[in-house]
Amino acid sequence: MLSREDFYMIKQMRQQGAYIVDIATQIGCSERTVRRYLKYPEPPARKTRHKMVKLKPFMDYIDIVEVEVAGQWCKVNFAVNTLGFSRRFHVFAAPKQDAEHTCESLVRAFRYFGGCVKTVLVDNQKAAVLKNNNGKVVFNSGFLLLADHYNFLPRACRPRRARTKGKVERMVKYLKENFFVRYRRFDSFTHVNQQLEQWIADVADKRELRQFKVTPEQRFALEQEWNGRHQRGMESRLKQARLPWVKSLERFDFIFQPGIDRKVVRELAGLAFVERSENVILLGPPGVGKTHLAIALGVKAVDAGHRVLFMPLDRLSDTDESETGKQAGASATATELCPGVDPR
Repeated sequence: MLSREDFYMIKQMRQQGAYIVDIATQIGCSERTVRRYLKYPEPPARKTRHKMVKLKPFMDYIDIVEVEVAGQWCKVNFAVNTLGFSRRFHVFAAPKQDAEHTCESLVRAFRYFGGCVKTVLVDNQKAAVLKNNNGKVVFNSGFLLLADHYNFLPRACRPRRARTKGKVERMVKYLKENFFVRYRRFDSFTHVNQQLEQWIADVADKRELRQFKVTPEQRFALEQEWNGRHQRGMESRLKQARLPWVKSLERFDFIFQPGIDRKVVRELAGLAFVERSENVILLGPPGVGKTHLAIALGVKAVDAGHRVLFMPLDRLSDTDESETGKQAGASATATELCPGVDPR
């Protein structure tokens, strides 16, 4: 019997137009199984055997915080979003931990921090990640829509690797031992979130980080100053590059282009070929993502501080040697970073 993750992956791949034989190969099951699961409106119920667990009476107290909201004791689910450099964090409390509230927690965090981030690293909760198998991640379609809207790169934590999410888990413990010990009664969930944001601004942002000897508030100000200079430089270089649109390697769909070697693409993303003054030629029929990869490599180079010039092959062939020579000094990496396709 397939898991719930496999069920939702089958549904999502079929909605995206994947063939049944390709879905079966990706999931690792028969085509007959794929057809049967496509008929189900919901994941089939799995029969579970109830086992006696010694710590079962204590699980609620270990995993979930209970507070009084509007005169009734209830469980509070809270999502913690932490900035990697400054250690500033935002918390959103809700009665449920579903996809809607997960996305809302990110939107509120962006609003609280004053802007979006480039990369969002999420735990493998089903609200964001349908499947994570040895680095092959299938994100929830709703979460991908949010990523496209705010233009951030979604990433999933590696399973069974605690240190990739240690910063957030420490903040969860910090909240339980500081905020929820002091504040136990609220008028509503709106009141809970108001109290949380006020407490973060007055207490959490002003705590001293032992490893840095400064506060998250001070590190955030330093990060904002550096980001401002870097962003202005990158925007200027992107404008000079004349890219038709901005693409990223992280958004390239390797699942539907299995013939492309990920290791080769990751090596190219390191831009070692630029240092070696080597050309990169992308070959293949139309519609396989050559332009996407070329532009994405150009964006990587811009982010690394290089100057880039995007030029279509037909325009490049029509450009005489003298004009090319004039531009060579201003964009020495043009042919290496944004290559054309071999006309053969």
